[in-house]
Amino acid sequence: MLSLGVQAANLINKRFSKVVTDAGQPFLLDIFKRMNELTRAGKSFDGLRYESQYQNSHKKTRRRGGFQTGYVDLRMSQRRIEYPELSPPSRSYAEVGFQHNGDIFYYHQYGKVKSKGNVSIYREIFPKYWINVPEDIKKSLMKRIGNIMNGRNA
Repeated sequence: MLSLGVQAANLINKRFSKVVTDAGQPFLLDIFKRMNELTRAGKSFDGLRYESQYQNSHKKTRRRGGFQTGYVDLRMSQRRIEYPELSPPSRSYAEVGFQHNGDIFYYHQYGKVKSKGNVSIYREIFPKYWINVPEDIKKSLMKRIGNIMNGRNA
């Protein structure tokens, strides 16, 4: 018979192995969904920089295509920003990215895009720090983790 400590450790490890897939990935999808809502409105998460005006040259291109030019929504013809791509399940981490070659979004998230005249434009589209994650999304993550560790469905 296994000791109580070994039994508890086995139970915790079994449940903890579900945290990334059952709590981490949904957390990232919640962040991705909120990022889409915010950028659609020309905003970022609280506390992050988001230059909300298009440069004049890009405004002209957008006007020709029939797109709005009042604020940066990061959406033009292909709308690559709206489609998440989750990494394959892992026990130690979860990762989300953009489908269809989302390199431009890396540069937005990195925080600095050089434009003509060497002007820096900042658009941070994902939270960089825990403090930038909205409270409702944090609470949802904690609830999922609690449910998993208590043996309930997330």
